[in-house]
Amino acid sequence: MILGPRGKRAGASPSPGKTPVIFPSRITTVACGTTTSGVGCSVQSTSAVQVGSARLGPLGGGLNGPVLLGWAMPGEAVSNATNDKMHPAVRILDDIPVDYQIVPSRPMPPNRSNFLRLLIVLPSWVGDVAMATPTLRAIRNAYPGVFIAGMARAGIDELLESSGLVDEVLVVRSSGVMGIKRAAARARPLRFDAALLLKNSFSSALMARVAGIPRRIGYDRDVRGMLLTDALDPPRRPDGSWEPISAVRYYWNLAAAYLLDGAGRPTSGMGTMELDVSPAQAAAGEEILSKAGVGRHDRVAMLNPGANAAVKRWPADRFAAIADRLSERGWKVLVNGSPAEADVVAAVLAACRGPAPVALPTVGIRLGSLKHVIRRANLVVTNDTGPRHMAAALGTPLVSLFGPTDVRWAIIPTRPGAPEACVIADPTLPPELIANDHHDRCAMTKISVDRAWEAVESVIGSSHQPANSLTA
Repeated sequence: MILGPRGKRAGASPSPGKTPVIFPSRITTVACGTTTSGVGCSVQSTSAVQVGSARLGPLGGGLNGPVLLGWAMPGEAVSNATNDKMHPAVRILDDIPVDYQIVPSRPMPPNRSNFLRLLIVLPSWVGDVAMATPTLRAIRNAYPGVFIAGMARAGIDELLESSGLVDEVLVVRSSGVMGIKRAAARARPLRFDAALLLKNSFSSALMARVAGIPRRIGYDRDVRGMLLTDALDPPRRPDGSWEPISAVRYYWNLAAAYLLDGAGRPTSGMGTMELDVSPAQAAAGEEILSKAGVGRHDRVAMLNPGANAAVKRWPADRFAAIADRLSERGWKVLVNGSPAEADVVAAVLAACRGPAPVALPTVGIRLGSLKHVIRRANLVVTNDTGPRHMAAALGTPLVSLFGPTDVRWAIIPTRPGAPEACVIADPTLPPELIANDHHDRCAMTKISVDRAWEAVESVIGSSHQPANSLTA
């Protein structure tokens, strides 16, 4: 059965001025473009495809059954999108009940930058959200009277609390089909005029389309260009591969093209990363520090031995060696980790020869209270993971350890008086070869304790913090 609007069979009269676009769920090639009567599409499949009153014959590829992809108003911009293979994300369309099928978009105001309600779909990872904060601040300043909501997974609301970057965070706790359904259900009643997709996923673009948001801004990638009204080509090299670019700049370029300079709202340039700590988070953080035995004038170092991939983790015994050297010099050492990284934290403590540091997972740390602890710290030593970006956004000096990561993706701006020293496993290895053909050369084990300690000493010596909390 080929479905029309809200579950009607094909042939039912669509709403005036709207043309149903129906694709099979298994698609190998799709090309869409604007026509005067709606959207014209060609689809490669093993089954006939209906586009309005037109019917396209089989062209090859697999089929699991047709599915309604969406509506398009006459003249609505739909970016071209092609894919040599059926994108796995397309399969999720099969499972969306009729009541959650894509609804007609509301028309945009004549002035496309004069909207009143903006949804920003935020990245999934803590570090990526921190790297998006310069973009969020510029948008906030450029649209002072606009209601701006972020959409993100649980925890990001704590990260952005008290920042003033968004008016509200819509928390989505499910992924997959249920995540799309629930996210669209949260967004639809708020009647957003535009959505800025800082997530690169197909599902984020589909959610915005399902929610009926008329303007959908994002990078044209992951076979989602057909779902966007404003699509920016991501930076690529001549051979088609991704051009290494800092995530901070990546997010900025998208917003600048369609919401800032490109929309006649010039800015003073990209600022630094920023986070804030609410009074409640500060109180919770102070309780954590009290449990850890941290005094008001103690010099505090936080070590972060975890990472979302084992290959990005510096060995626990080497973190322990740094902890011992700091303890010998009178520093109070804290070891941070998520609940899933409790074993990594325990391994650091077990390898220490001097006074054992305090394991933050054992004293009830949360993301909100962690912000206060990082802000209070005089030094953070970390792998390339979320707390690194939090430290930079909170103005804490840090040492970052890199193995199989192309540092060009991870360049972040730091604040005056809060330097960052990056220690790279093999600084002689060209960036193009990192994490590709030379895993042995860019392994985290290539970073010695002495090299990391040299970076610690350089950061301590060059930071400008009050003498009562940090001395060289």
